[in-house]
Formats: sequence, C-alpha cells, structure tokens
Amino acid sequence: MLLSSNRQNVDTNEPWVKAVSEHLPLGRVSKVPRPAASFFVCNKEKLLYAPIAKCGCTSLKTLMVELSALEHEDLILQHGVHRVTDVFITGAQLKDQDSAAVESILHGDEYFKFSVVRDPVRRIISAYTEKFLVNRHNAANTVHTIDPIRQARCQSKPDLDRGITFREFVHYLVQSQPHRLDSHWAPQTLYLRGVSRYDAIFTMEQMDELANRLSAITGKGITLGKRNASVASKAGQSATHGRYADTLPCDIDTTDQLSAEDFMAPDLVGLLESFYRDDLALYQAAQAGLGGYEPPALLAESFEEEHPEVPLTGAPEIARFVSIYTKGFFLFNSEGEALVNAIIINTGKYRLDFDALPSCFVVYEIRDQDAQLVHPPAAQQIRIGIVEPGGNASVSLEMKLPKDLIESAASATLSLRFGDEFFVVDDSPLHVAVAVRAGTPGS
Repeated sequence: MLLSSNRQNVDTNEPWVKAVSEHLPLGRVSKVPRPAASFFVCNKEKLLYAPIAKCGCTSLKTLMVELSALEHEDLILQHGVHRVTDVFITGAQLKDQDSAAVESILHGDEYFKFSVVRDPVRRIISAYTEKFLVNRHNAANTVHTIDPIRQARCQSKPDLDRGITFREFVHYLVQSQPHRLDSHWAPQTLYLRGVSRYDAIFTMEQMDELANRLSAITGKGITLGKRNASVASKAGQSATHGRYADTLPCDIDTTDQLSAEDFMAPDLVGLLESFYRDDLALYQAAQAGLGGYEPPALLAESFEEEHPEVPLTGAPEIARFVSIYTKGFFLFNSEGEALVNAIIINTGKYRLDFDALPSCFVVYEIRDQDAQLVHPPAAQQIRIGIVEPGGNASVSLEMKLPKDLIESAASATLSLRFGDEFFVVDDSPLHVAVAVRAGTPGS
C-alpha cells in the first residue's frame, strides 16, 4: 500500500515504516510551502535551520533532533533522520507546527535562523561521486540518478552501472531548468526561501564557528562533524585536475584516492560557476563573514511542484511521467494487417506537451514464441498534443507483417520514440505494453 506523505510516496509495508508507525503518526500533505515545510525547528532552544542537501545536513538535522529532546528521538535517529522526519509527524520540521507558530517562527525575531552553504562546484562533485559512483549499486539511488542518465543515453532504461561521466552530468545540469532539478543538485539559494531574514549563513569550512555559536545560544558544548564524508571532502594534493572528468563510473577501479580536483576540468568548473552563479556569490559572501541574509522576496524560480501548470517539453522530462498501455489480444488478417489501440497515459501532475517534441513515434516489434524478432521494428508517427495530469490520449496503430511471417508471430511489444534518438523503452517498469496474438489467422 502506498500513501502520499509530505513529499514522497511511502510503502507502509516496509519494515522501517511499520516500526516507526507504532509510535508516530504518518504525515499529511503540508500546507506549509516548500522549502519551508522541511526546515528544522527546535522550540526548546529557539532555533530554525534551513537544510541544504550536500551541505552537512545529516549532522545538523541530527543535532536539531537531539537539542529538541523529541519524544522517540532514538527511533528517529535509528531509522534515518531524513526519511523519518519527512514522512512522519515528529515535531522536528516546520510542517509539524500549527499555522500561527509557522508564521511567527519564519517572520519573527525570536528564533535564531541559520543555514550552511557550500562551494557550488565541490557540492556538485560530492553529489556526483556519492550518487553516480560510490553508491551507484544502491537501488535507492535510482530515483536521483535515472533522469540524468536517461537524458545522456537517450533511453528510458539505460545501463545504471555504466552510468554517465562527470562531464555528461554537468552538461545535463546546465541544460536543465534549475527549479526542476533533483534536491541534491538544485541551487542552494532555492532552499532558503520563505524566511524574512536569516541571522547567519555559514559555510562548510565554518562548521566550528557554527558549533561555537550554537554552544553560546544553548549553553551546551556542541561539536559538529561530518556524518556522510564524500570524495569531494578529501584533500587533493596528489590529484590531477580533471583527470576523471571523462571517465565512466564503471571504469574507475577505486575511490580510495579520489578527490574533488580529479573532476575539476577547467571548462566544467566554468560551466558550473556560471550556472550556479547565485550560489557562488552567496558562498563567497558567507566565507567573508556574512551576518544577516535576506532572501529575495520573490524568485522567478521555485521548486518544481509549485508550477504544475507549466508543461514539460523535453523528451527526458516527458518520458519520466508517461506510460504506454495496451490490453487484450490482436490478430493479423490474411493480408498481414492488424489494428492495435494504445493509450498514452500521463502518470504525473504536470502537463505534457508532446507537440514540443521534434516528433513522436510508436515503435512496434513483432516476436515469435521464443521472443525473437520475426521482422525489423517498424514505426508510426503520432500526434498527441498536450496531455493533462492524470489524463491520457488514445492512438490507433496499424501494424503490418509480410504474409509468410504471420504464422511465426506470437506477440508485439510497443514503445515510444521521441525525435530521432530518445526511446521510452517498452521493458522499462514505467513503460510496459504487450499485446499477445491469440490463435492463427482466420481462427
């Protein structure tokens, strides 16, 4: 059973969900907008922390839970501070507070409001090495890595072990809309919206300074260490700048000696610094001793779920939310012709603009009982237009097969092709469509 909680679908049959559910209620869709809903609040010490992925947030989230002396603190930390606080009502996040408290905390001056930022180039290298290299065999990483790899490989079911190079990842980033990027590589400035004024912004290099500041506020001796140390955190005295920028993850034998500099090809550093220019400016200001920080009152960009009315137009984006579905049996007539109806389904909450694609084809493959192709794949161009969230479009596909091959035909698999390259592969879990031939012609 899947339940939609604050920001994700939750399988209530998972052991960790069952264990936590015995003590804490599942969350509900929060009325607090992102990113403020996921801010960590410590009412006991009057602290508000805006976490940013890949900026020491595991350590700081853990600290905020510990300082809050929350009920079931051990349970929260045992099963993962990120997922438990996101999914359940723990009291740790702003989404768990009542609306009056939220307004007061965000815009009043009673709470010490802070965040931690990072050099944007090193942050992206950290994200790449963790998700695409070190932990690429971790199934949980697929939700983060699938879109960049799909776009680079022009396939909806690419080889995840082979992955993509850092250069390919950077090109994916700079060609994307910032507000629709995964949280691990979305711009840091987007994480800070919702607060009128921060009392301080620290950098990863200033964690000791932050610990001292929090110690002074709380009267407790606080130390901050890194719980998820990454390749980008290692010293690079012996590194060659950019030597692994064009190397596939599957071709890197060991990560023990890697450092961030190994991926810092000068041209890629330039692309990242330009794309994340606002992050870079904020980081440099914080390094220089930035005190108060007031995020822009209005930003043209925000996190993706806040703009469902803006249609997706790119092949990889559309492929993420589209399925092709057929049902029932079909027969070839004596002329080797068959008609199959397929439904193109929008499984997401964004409008899909198929007209923005260079072209869209349904590709069909006829196979025998041994699943071997009996004839080269064929394609039929289709026009769909815009498909609304949760909606669908019906298409009729006219399949043809030489008469002498009719007896060999046992099944047909359908897939979508966008433009000349990108395929929504039929055997992907998200894009499965099989029509099975019953009997023989004329039966």
